[in-house]
This record gives sequence, structure tokens and C-alpha cells, in this order.
Amino acid sequence: SLARQICLQYADETRVIRVLTIDPELEQILIDSRIETAGGVVVALEPDTHRKWINALANGVRQIHDQGHLPIVLCSEPARGLVKSSSLREIPDLVVLSVPEIVHDITVESLGEIRLE
Repeated sequence: SLARQICLQYADETRVIRVLTIDPELEQILIDSRIETAGGVVVALEPDTHRKWINALANGVRQIHDQGHLPIVLCSEPARGLVKSSSLREIPDLVVLSVPEIVHDITVESLGEIRLE
């Protein structure tokens, strides 16, 4: 029931959620860089890779925002917390959803894919 509430919060009147996705290889890099700290699970990328990741994410978010849509990133469940924690400082209001949080009667429309350049 919580998933339905979350989805309806971000869906339009036709029950469509428009999202950015993450290149599967990039998503796996994020998952593989995962480390646990006293404060929780974080991404531990090389500084250059981390900068490229945040730049790619920020550019994607900016493009979606400029199109008049709320920037939402849709990713796998293992990547969700990592995407949120790694972007918190630069993009604190970013909405990050995982695939299992999308209920069956909501349509997902991908507006782009975040990739490292």
C-alpha cells in the first residue's frame, strides 16, 4: 500500500511516472563500489568517476527539469540507496525510486538514461 501512495504522489493524472534510468553498467559500478560505514551504506567511487557520475546525473536532472518534469530516477533496488546517498549533497531533493516500488497500474515513461561520458 505504501508503494501505491508513493507512485500516485509522483504520477500525473493519467498515472504515468516519467523517469530517468541509469545505464546498467554504471548502475553495476555503483553497486560494486558500495561500502558500509557507521553512518550507513555509501558509494566509494574513485574521485574522477564520482565527479563524472554526479555531473552526468546533474545534467540529466537539469534536462528533465527544463522539460517541465519532476526529475525522478528509477533504478534497481540494490542501487536505490546508493544513488540517493551519493547525490544527496549536490541534488538533495532528487526523487529516487526502485523498480519494486512501481505498482502494476502505473505506467513508466523513460525520458533518458544517465551514462558516464
